[in-house]
Amino acid sequence: MNTDGNPELNLPVAYERSLQNKAIEKPVQKEVAMLGSARRIIAIDIENICRKPRLSEGDVLKAREAIEAIAEPRDHDAVIIGTSHSSNWLAAASAWPGALQAFQRGHNGADLAIISALSSYDYGTVSEVLFFGGDGIFAKTLKEIAQSGTLVHVFSHADCTSQSIYGAPGYTSNIKVTTLGA
Repeated sequence: MNTDGNPELNLPVAYERSLQNKAIEKPVQKEVAMLGSARRIIAIDIENICRKPRLSEGDVLKAREAIEAIAEPRDHDAVIIGTSHSSNWLAAASAWPGALQAFQRGHNGADLAIISALSSYDYGTVSEVLFFGGDGIFAKTLKEIAQSGTLVHVFSHADCTSQSIYGAPGYTSNIKVTTLGA
């Protein structure tokens, strides 16, 4: 995982990279073309994955270790971490430098921030999305990404996975769901 602030990550314009107080530059088409279809997006509802409303840096580090064991991030993958509390944002930014911190306060704040971040990508340049979370609010977005031809993998705790992720009307075989251990 590239954590040195390298602009090759081509992150969405509307967000800030953790621990850097500068705006993300708009991706250059040449760089996007160079990456081809091997680029992946790893999106994480960290509060859902940690099963806690308030997180410490240790909580995020533990989750990061488990997620990286599954996702095996590559240098040019985009990592998005959604949070809805400023203390969780700080914990995620400290534990996962280089990841895009998608932050929005309030009920479903992290979910809405992740959805907004996901909607800013051109899926013609993305080979797959690895989504860590299971709230039903993501079903429509994940379905739209899958219908674009991008393979979507969902990783979630069994008791935290909405049925709408599994098999709502319009379910597509481009969405693969994996249940995480307790």
